[in-house]
Amino acid sequence: MVRNGLSLLQLKKNTVMVFGQSMAIEKLFETAQKEGAKFKVIIVDTCPEFTGRDQVKRLAAAGIKCKYTLL
Repeated sequence: MVRNGLSLLQLKKNTVMVFGQSMAIEKLFETAQKEGAKFKVIIVDTCPEFTGRDQVKRLAAAGIKCKYTLL
């Protein structure tokens, strides 16, 4: 999955929107960042768990530009 995602993220500058948290997607973004892909991530979240908050913190710590919004 990571290889397929990398090929899409490396095509050009991208903005990717995700919902909540996914460790697979997080791994993809971190790998793409390390390989020089230029992209931003919009994380959409919802109550009651707000799992996207943790995703934003980890991605931002990895140097990935993120925006966070609630649904």
